[in-house]
Amino acid sequence: MQILQKKKIQCEPVDKDLRKKKFNNLYVNTLKEKVKRLESFIIELKKTSNSIKRDELLNSFDIIIDYNDDDNDDNFKINHDNLSSPELSNNFEISKDLPKISTNKTEVIIEKIETGQLSVYGKPVIYMPRQLKTIKKLSSTEFQLFHVPVILGYISNFFRWQYMEYNLYIYRESFLTDFFRDRGDVKESLPYCNEELIFAICACGSAIDFNETVFMHKGILYDSSEKFYNRSRYLLFQKLNTDDCNSITAIQTLLCLSFYDLGRGRTLSAWILSGIAFRIGLHMGFELNLQKSHLDSGINNLTDYDLNVRSRIYWGCRLADSFISFVLGRSPTLEYLNATIPKSENLPILQGIEYFLYYDPIEKDSKISNISNPLEQINALYKIVHKYHEKLYGEIPTSSNDDINNNNNGNGKNNNYHVLHYLHNFNLEAYEWKNNLIELLYWTKTELKTKGYNPNQMSFRYQYYLILLSINKDFIDITNESSNSVSPKNVCLNIIEEIYYAITCFNIYHSYKFTTLTMVYLCILSIEILKNLPDNINLPIQRISMIEFFGTILKESSNSWGLAKCAYKSFCDKSQQSEVTVDFSQFNHKYNMRDMDESLIPSLNYP
Repeated sequence: MQILQKKKIQCEPVDKDLRKKKFNNLYVNTLKEKVKRLESFIIELKKTSNSIKRDELLNSFDIIIDYNDDDNDDNFKINHDNLSSPELSNNFEISKDLPKISTNKTEVIIEKIETGQLSVYGKPVIYMPRQLKTIKKLSSTEFQLFHVPVILGYISNFFRWQYMEYNLYIYRESFLTDFFRDRGDVKESLPYCNEELIFAICACGSAIDFNETVFMHKGILYDSSEKFYNRSRYLLFQKLNTDDCNSITAIQTLLCLSFYDLGRGRTLSAWILSGIAFRIGLHMGFELNLQKSHLDSGINNLTDYDLNVRSRIYWGCRLADSFISFVLGRSPTLEYLNATIPKSENLPILQGIEYFLYYDPIEKDSKISNISNPLEQINALYKIVHKYHEKLYGEIPTSSNDDINNNNNGNGKNNNYHVLHYLHNFNLEAYEWKNNLIELLYWTKTELKTKGYNPNQMSFRYQYYLILLSINKDFIDITNESSNSVSPKNVCLNIIEEIYYAITCFNIYHSYKFTTLTMVYLCILSIEILKNLPDNINLPIQRISMIEFFGTILKESSNSWGLAKCAYKSFCDKSQQSEVTVDFSQFNHKYNMRDMDESLIPSLNYP
C-alpha cells in the first residue's frame, strides 16, 4: 500500500475477483467453438458480394443466447432490458411471461422455472423445417444403381420374411416410395430411404438367401451379408460423427443392424446398436404428439401422412425395444416413457409392390396384412410382461420341490409360493389377452395344422409363444401349483405342441432357410424344456422325436442364422454327454399327416 501511495496510484476495490476463478473445459471449449464459428461467418460474409446471397447468409445464421447454471457472474446472465432495445426489436418478440426469440430458421422458447432461472428448449431436430436440414442425398443416377435384380431380391426377402416379425419400425410403403422415386423431386416429404438403410436391409435379406450374382457398388464387391452389414454401419457412423444424419433412417438402420447381430448371437453389439437407436429417437422427441404441444409451430411442413408414418415408427420401435430387451433379459428403454403420440393407424396401400409382399401359396395372391391392430395388441402383451417381470425375478426362487412340499414355513417356501402366485396370475392374464383378441387375430390349435405356414400371421403368435415359454420354463419342475390348468409345465407343453404343428405346416410350403429369428428362439427353448422334463412323463418317444424335429430346424437354418448354428452345435455336444442320446446329425424329420391329428403331449384344450 505504501508503494502505491508513493507512486500516487489509487486502489480500486473489486467486488468480484475473477483471477482465481477457473472455468471448466466444456465452457471454455464452447466459447472457442463459438468464436471460430463467428470468425468463419464473418469471413464468408465479407467474401459475398451479392446482396441476395448476403441476406440468405444472414438469415441462416442462428442467434444463440446461452445461460450457464454453474456460472453466477452477472455478465453471463441474460439482460432482459437489452431485449427490448430498438436495435433488437425486429428480431425478438417480447412477452412478459414467456419471452420468445424468433428467427427465420426456428423458434426458441425461454421458459421460466421456479428457481428464477431460465431454461431454453428448441424443437426436436427431425421436425425442423425440411429445406433447412442439410443432409447429403444421393443423386438420381447414384440411387438407380441399387435398382438391380440382386438388390431388389434382398429387399424382397426382408419384407416378405422378416418385416412383420419385429421390423415394423420401418413403414414399407414409405421406404419403397422413396427408393423408387425420382431423387430430383423437390416436392418429396422427409426422406425415408437412404444408402445406409438400403445396405442394412440388404444385410438382413441376403442372410436369408444369398444370391450367386454378386453386387458391385463404387468399387466394392458385396459377396456376403457381412459386407452389406459393415458398409451400412460404416456409412451410418460417419454421418453420426459429423451430425449430418437423418434421425428417422438412422433409427431404422441401427435397428436393422441390431437384429442382424442378434441373429448371429452377437448380443452385446445388438444391445448397443439398439440403445443408440432409441436414444436418437428420444433426442428427436419421437414419443411426443407435436400436434398437441407447444412445439407444433415447427411441423407446418409435415403432412398428416408424415405424422402417421412417425407414429408407426415409434410404436414399431416400442415393439423392437420390448423384443430385444426380453430375449436378452434386460430392462426396456422406451417402456416407461409417457408417450403422447397417437396409436399407429393403417396407412395407405401402395399399388405395384406385390414383389415385396408375402405370396400366399394357397390363396395364390400377395396381400397386405393388417398391421396396426397386431402391433397394438403385441405391445399390450409386452405391457403385461413388464408388469410381472420384476415380481417374478425380483427374488430368485428355490426350484426344489422340497421347499414347497415340506411342512416348514421357511423363507424358501414363502418365496416360491409368492412366485407361483405371480406366475399363475401372469398366465391367466396372458390367456385372457389371447381370448380377447378380435376374430381376425385369434387362432386355435387346430387351425395351426393347416394355416401355420403364413409368417405374416404367425409372427404375431410366435411372440406370444416366446413370452410364455421364456417365463414358464424356469418353473416347470416346481410342483403343487395352485391351479393345474395354468401350471408352468402344462403351459410349456401346450405351447410346444402348437409350435410343432405350425412349423411342420410351414415346412410343407417353404424351405427352412426362410425360418425366422423368433422360430429359432422357439426351437431352442423347446429343446431345452423337453430335455429337462421329468423322467416319469408318459411321452418318452414323442419327446425324443420332437427334440430331433426342432434340432433339424436349427440345422437347416444354420446358414441363415448364426445363432441357430451355435445352438445346434451346443445341443449336439450336450447330447453326446446325455443319458438320452439324440442323434441330430443323422435325423431328417419328415412331415406326417397322420401325426398331425394326434395329440403329441398333454396340453390345454383350446377350442
